[in-house]
Amino acid sequence: YNNNNNNDSDDNNDIVIILNIASIVSLQYLNNTNNSLKYCNILKYNNIYNNKYYYYIKGLTYLQIVINNNNYNNKLKYLNKSINYLTKSLHYDLNDYKLNYYLSICYSLLRNINKSFKYIHKSLQLSPYIEHSLNFLSLLYISRKQYDNALLTLNSCLKQFPNSIITLFSIARIYQNINQFDKALIQYKKLSNSIPKIFRLRNYNTDQIEAEVKFELW
Repeated sequence: YNNNNNNDSDDNNDIVIILNIASIVSLQYLNNTNNSLKYCNILKYNNIYNNKYYYYIKGLTYLQIVINNNNYNNKLKYLNKSINYLTKSLHYDLNDYKLNYYLSICYSLLRNINKSFKYIHKSLQLSPYIEHSLNFLSLLYISRKQYDNALLTLNSCLKQFPNSIITLFSIARIYQNINQFDKALIQYKKLSNSIPKIFRLRNYNTDQIEAEVKFELW
């Protein structure tokens, strides 16, 4: 720290920016949740943590720990921590669509589908044309067996992202699950144009294709 009192505020701001960037890089690029939490805790110990991004990053870090963890009790503990920090971050900016999206994911993992719907609808109200948000909404509809609403959401997504692998695959799986195999095959063929290698190797084995397609949170 600079001993000049006039520069204390600027010094603190620089430290906050650097540590926030270090936390984000550790989390999203290195998948190192321990370092991400370590950088956040440095902010807290120096009493310069009371800002949106501290809570935001810490909430996302705990959410990643939940995803990486197989122990149910640990998942529940860290999930509640994630919700706590993301909610605190949301207080700084109620119109952050990403925060609403991540809270929707958290509540879906808690099996609180009503709250999950609440936050994903808010996220899409703030930013309607986000591919992952629309796909996540469709998953919530599928969990309620509201296949018509899921298909409407996914077809709306396709208008914005016509080559979306995740969306095409989700539509195909819905048709397959409701025994509309002709429509499912049409979607799988559309999907094959985007990822021909998978279809050539798997020969339309949808279980193996599903293992290839990753549904990412970030």
